[in-house]
Amino acid sequence: MSEGVRSFGFDEGKDIKDNSFPKFKGEKGQTYVFGFAWDVPNEIFRMSEGHYSNSLQQGWQCLSDESKGIKEVCCTASYDGMEAKKKIGCAIVLYKFDANDNNKITGVKDVVSWTFSPKVFQSLRAIYSEHGLVDIVATCTDTKYQSFTFVPKKGSAWTQTDKSKEFVKNKADKIYKILPKLLFARKSLSEIRELLGLNAGSSDASSGLSLDGIAGSLV
Repeated sequence: MSEGVRSFGFDEGKDIKDNSFPKFKGEKGQTYVFGFAWDVPNEIFRMSEGHYSNSLQQGWQCLSDESKGIKEVCCTASYDGMEAKKKIGCAIVLYKFDANDNNKITGVKDVVSWTFSPKVFQSLRAIYSEHGLVDIVATCTDTKYQSFTFVPKKGSAWTQTDKSKEFVKNKADKIYKILPKLLFARKSLSEIRELLGLNAGSSDASSGLSLDGIAGSLV
């Protein structure tokens, strides 16, 4: 938190809705300052595996379950995207700054969802291991692949007052409730078979993977 921050302002905006709310996406060359919109380390990040077909321009959650030895058609059919990928998501706080001092945080600009690759997660985990849950300066180095360089700050501005904590966590809670939809769409086995142009006669799997927390992975 920047020195001299005594009060905390908020951009109230409209309530977050299930089908209409902001998502964070970095633009190459732009620098952002954010904090994680949760303060329990093992609950901040959520992970899911899924598929994305460039030709179909659609993605969906993987229905296979390796722990039970189950491989569904999403992983066995031949198509671009048959290899399942991991995607991680969380809610973050974007800050607003003093017009005359771009180092002085004056409040919360927004609380938004953010989905990213395991590579980005590894960078964030390394920062936490050394500095804890601090705010981060992130510079986007590639828009398409959402690559960033990260520099930790000292402290977390939004956690400094009860008012800011309540505001942020209320908005973040709404995001976390719909985070599974943001990582990969949930489709049934028959819907996936239809998308891939396969016979839809097979019954749906009862082993669909749910959204998982990355328990212990920040420690």
